Amino acid sequence: MNHKQKLGYMALGALILAIGITLGQFIIPNIEAQNNGVFNEITCRSLEVVNEKGEKGIWLFAADYSSFISIGNSDKGHINLVALKDKSTITLSDDAGNKAIQLNSGEDRNNVQVFDKAGNTAIHLNTHENANAIAVRGKVGKPRILLSAFERENSIFVVDKTGNGSVKLMGTKDRKGVYITDKLGEPALTFAVGEKGNLISMKGKAGEEAIYLSASEKGSPVIFITDRAGETEWGAP
Repeated sequence: MNHKQKLGYMALGALILAIGITLGQFIIPNIEAQNNGVFNEITCRSLEVVNEKGEKGIWLFAADYSSFISIGNSDKGHINLVALKDKSTITLSDDAGNKAIQLNSGEDRNNVQVFDKAGNTAIHLNTHENANAIAVRGKVGKPRILLSAFERENSIFVVDKTGNGSVKLMGTKDRKGVYITDKLGEPALTFAVGEKGNLISMKGKAGEEAIYLSASEKGSPVIFITDRAGETEWGAP
């Protein structure tokens, strides 16, 4: 064996040794992890976990603007958790991939939305720095029942199928009342109790005052009954 052959074999041995060391750094930890089932630490920007069919089951993703976790089965029902700089969201989807329930938390408000099969918001719970509210909506997403609590007013609002006729129960610091409107949204019947007086007002179909009963804070009662033309038929005092 001459000098050149010795150098060749030495270079080949060094190359094999280098390859063995490099592969050992990647293969041996994996083998050890498979044996004891534990990874001490994993650092990555995105991680996917798939099932035996190769379908994505869990996906973790992190970026400068958001962090994201999705748990599901392919394109079927799943849960998404998203964290942004000013908002966090949890979304539950049905088997068709449509949103079913969504929870949102932001800087100035938190809310929960429950969706119907058509994708419209059916129930909406909302809390804000100035008010809290619960809304129940119809099939086309229009409000039907609204419960709200403000700093100066609490109310219950019920709307008919036309979206115009309504019943509103309202309470403030100095006034409580029941307000009913017709199908055109015009006032029809009012019951009110307040510090300055109490009243009952009934309107005609044309919007004219039909019956009006009032008692002021001074105790002076007032009663008016009018005809269809709005002319007073009877009044007292």
